[in-house]
Amino acid sequence: MQRKLTEKKVYGITGRANNSNPAPIGIAWQKFMKIKPAGECYGIYTNYASDYQGDYDFILASPVQFETAEPVVLVAGDYLEFEVLEGQ
Repeated sequence: MQRKLTEKKVYGITGRANNSNPAPIGIAWQKFMKIKPAGECYGIYTNYASDYQGDYDFILASPVQFETAEPVVLVAGDYLEFEVLEGQ
């Protein structure tokens, strides 16, 4: 589903990966889920170097600040939203 967001400040764990080596994303999700920040969780993929084979940045974020989190501003715009139910 497409969702229009206003500018929003979130806090998260950041990294860089690619489809040939997605391991950094899994490692970051494990850390993020141990912290279990309150509120919604966002998985954001951005700053693509090229196509589906290139590197990209990822951010696992929450609107609630937590220890070790980096602040990130999501610019206003249209985003794709995927709902993940607990346990999936």
